[in-house]
Order: sequence, then C-alpha cells, then structure tokens
Amino acid sequence: MSKALQSRKNRSILNVKTPQDATSQVSLFCLPFAGGSAQYYKSWGQEDLGPLSAYAIEFPGRGFRLRDPLVADFHDLIHALTDTLSNTVMPPFALFGHSLGALLAFEVTRALEKSDGPQPDHLFLSACRAPHVPRRIRTWHDLPEDDLIAEVVKLNGTSPESLADPDIRAMMIPVFRTDFRLGEEYNYVPQAPINIPISVFGGTSDPLVHPEELKAWSEHTSDFRGCHLFPGGHFYLNTHASDVISTIRAGLEPVLTPDSPPKISNAL
Repeated sequence: MSKALQSRKNRSILNVKTPQDATSQVSLFCLPFAGGSAQYYKSWGQEDLGPLSAYAIEFPGRGFRLRDPLVADFHDLIHALTDTLSNTVMPPFALFGHSLGALLAFEVTRALEKSDGPQPDHLFLSACRAPHVPRRIRTWHDLPEDDLIAEVVKLNGTSPESLADPDIRAMMIPVFRTDFRLGEEYNYVPQAPINIPISVFGGTSDPLVHPEELKAWSEHTSDFRGCHLFPGGHFYLNTHASDVISTIRAGLEPVLTPDSPPKISNAL
C-alpha cells in the first residue's frame, strides 16, 4: 500500500484504543448511528478492551470529516466504507454497529464478500431490526425541523442542550435528515445467509426496535450467537457499554491466538 493511500484512508478512522504492549490480535471497528460521529466511541477507550484494538469509522459530514460532503445514497456510502476497510484492515477483525451503523456493518460485510475483500470474524449489531423486517414507525427525515428535533431528543442519544444551540442545530439538521433517509429508504435485497457469526444487542424498552426484531437477525447468518438485552431504550449503550464490551470480548475469544502478532495495518 502506498504512503499516499494510507494517508487518505487514515482520514476516516479514529483510533479509540490500542494495547500499550502492542499485543492486540483482533481489531474492532465501530460504526456510528444516524446523526452520530466516531467520537461517540471515544469513551470506549476507558473500558477494559483486553487484547482488542478499537477503532471508529467517521462518516463524511461530521466530526473530523465535517468539511466532507454528506453521502445521501446508501450504496455510495457502502462503497466508500468497503473501500476504506479493504485498504486499511488486515484480519482478524470484527465490526460493531449501533442502529444505522449496524445495518451498514451488515451490508459492508456482504459487499466485502462479493468483492473478495477481507472478511470480519464477527458482526456485533446493536439496536437495529433485521433488514427484512418491515419498518413500524413513520419516517423522520422529512419531518418539520422542530418535530425532527423532538424525536431525536426523545431517544436520549443527543443532549437537548446541544440542540438548543442555534449553530449546532443548524449543523446537525442536515446530518439527521441525510442519515435517517439512508435508513428509511434502504431496500433489502435477499441473498443467502452470511457464514459469519452475528451477535445482537438491544434495550428492553427500545421504542424503535423490539426484541423479536433483533432475534430475526438469525435468518441472515449460518452462525447466530444470540440476542443480548439490557435495561434501557434505544441508547441503552450509554449506560451499558462495559457489559457490551465484555460480551464482545467473549464472542471474539475463539479468534484470539495468544502468540500471534498484531494484525492491523500500519495505515491506522
């Protein structure tokens, strides 16, 4: 890989945490939710990741990619994410995605499979109904601004104080509309289940995703590792990150090989 290509790809990835002794054997790539940023996962660097290295992928138009144009087409975003992973990661690695990020992680995995790219060893999908399950709630991307903000605030994923700031609000409204539209206009194309383990997570009182809609992910893999529920709503993750990370570590235990060298590209 050329130095220029490494530099270009590096712009999309936030290093959350790597073991100080450089003994990491598995890399975990985290994808944010609709309206979210890679910075959301920065707090995971304070958790006990053990032998895992954690990274977060930044989508265009937010965070440290604020100057990049938003991607409004689902397939274009999948292509960009697939390209990023293909050119920066070396197996073994896993993907974690929350809400829209979970759907993107799944479709990126299918795209990597089609392109003979590097395959994740595990998918950890959070707060996202299985892709074949019909949407139950109304669309949000075209709501009047005040109504859209009200729905976002109810989920407890973004502080009301920040959205009360006119500048932050003006910056975030296009991001919310673009990301919600990506998920709402997503069209699932059936194909054979992937041969990669899937573990799912969710909140017991999530108004957007019910437990049976999480369990329906079992139809999309030959190796379903179960549904893990935690007290809370759509953003149960805010208070249960430690439990989720512990479950991720346990799920990756079969992949860990104590004597193997790190497997992440120097591009990161």
